[in-house]
Amino acid sequence: MKHRGIGVLEFVLVAGILAFIVTLLAGSLQNLRSRHNLQEAAVQIIGMVHEARSRTLAGTDNLQYGVHFESGKATLFQGATYISNATTNDDFTLSSAVELNPISVTGVANDVVFARVTGFPSATGTVTVRLKKNGTDTVVVTVGDGGVSY
Repeated sequence: MKHRGIGVLEFVLVAGILAFIVTLLAGSLQNLRSRHNLQEAAVQIIGMVHEARSRTLAGTDNLQYGVHFESGKATLFQGATYISNATTNDDFTLSSAVELNPISVTGVANDVVFARVTGFPSATGTVTVRLKKNGTDTVVVTVGDGGVSY
């Protein structure tokens, strides 16, 4: 007796295997997306610090510039002091999967302001960009007298 086609048992087995593979791939893609968000946030933070320093050294609008750090965002601001509702602020809001924690900078609040002639920061230290879901995937951004790195 010859079998023709696929039986119900074979179909259920193949469907189960495919469902398992799709589940594994979905988890891997979610992890990849989370890590991408982490790297993107770190690059944006570094870019904001560079931008603040560059604008200060260039004498843009004859002002100092700085970056203010909070758990869910970073803000590029004009002047020697951060003002939360200033219309000139440029906010970068982090992905909901990412946070800045801990923020360990010396000086006033969580602000880094650059000196007009030298470009030296008013505060140095680290800002840790991390995934909220596990807290172990991190990128540490370091702000020092020589600039910013990670």
